[in-house]
Amino acid sequence: DLADVAIDPETGLLVLLSEESRRLAVLRMADGTLRLLDSHDLPLEGDERPEGLTFLTPSRLAVVTEGPARLLTFRVGRRRRGRV
Repeated sequence: DLADVAIDPETGLLVLLSEESRRLAVLRMADGTLRLLDSHDLPLEGDERPEGLTFLTPSRLAVVTEGPARLLTFRVGRRRRGRV
């Protein structure tokens, strides 16, 4: 189910991309434990499947899909606690 992982360059939070649920999950590692902070549904159509993600800049996240292939970009909004 896990398609890719990226690290937020500003906060160090982990961003996980799920192919099966078609979601992004934002996690923090603290004291050897992962804690889910937030998750986001991806705006995918039909049979699109997310395959990879990367930070283009500290404020832009890109997700690539297949079936059909598309490049989606998102503005990264952060709260004081470092939320993506």
